[in-house]
Amino acid sequence: MKKPRNIPKQWGKVRIIGGLYRSRFVKFVQAKGLRPTADRVRETLFNWLDSVVSNAKVLDLYAGSGVLGIEAISRGAKHVVFVDKNPEVVLQLNRTLVSFEIQNCLVLETSANEWLSASNASARGSIAGSQLAEVGPFDIAFVDPPYKECSILESCNLLENSGLLKPNSNVYVESDDAIHQALMPTNWQCVKSKKAGKVYFYLYQRFKRDS
Repeated sequence: MKKPRNIPKQWGKVRIIGGLYRSRFVKFVQAKGLRPTADRVRETLFNWLDSVVSNAKVLDLYAGSGVLGIEAISRGAKHVVFVDKNPEVVLQLNRTLVSFEIQNCLVLETSANEWLSASNASARGSIAGSQLAEVGPFDIAFVDPPYKECSILESCNLLENSGLLKPNSNVYVESDDAIHQALMPTNWQCVKSKKAGKVYFYLYQRFKRDS
């Protein structure tokens, strides 16, 4: 009987396109559903965020390679919280952050939607520890889940109700399907949108809900 072969991990890499770490490469495990945001999409996104990314507190949901959060740090973000549930992906992301000597961040190995579902500070603290209270609420959030595997609408509505956003936060959403504004949180206004190939991407600005 033959012993099962150890299948080697497949790796990919993606380039940081601006700021302090420009032209450095982020290595990532090619896990199911992991699909780093393409260079040209990222360039457009950070042109949109140019006036707000400096000194911002950033949330990178479904972090994967971490390239969105690292790009934000490269361009002057104050702090980034990365969230991903895949242990191998999280392990490599932590290695990347160490190799880049990035310390102003926190990596959480947990389901994004389960984490967002924790609706009060003490429940969130049981997952993330006291550090989370020190870095939130967030100025910018990235919502870029694996295509076809997660509900973007559910994630966005959980994010809105989580208490983790500021009244004027900016939220980036990426999808392989067009998003209908009527299904998004009512106090999110789409201020930018574009399509690149089969990818739809949007920038929303959040407004405080009327009490």
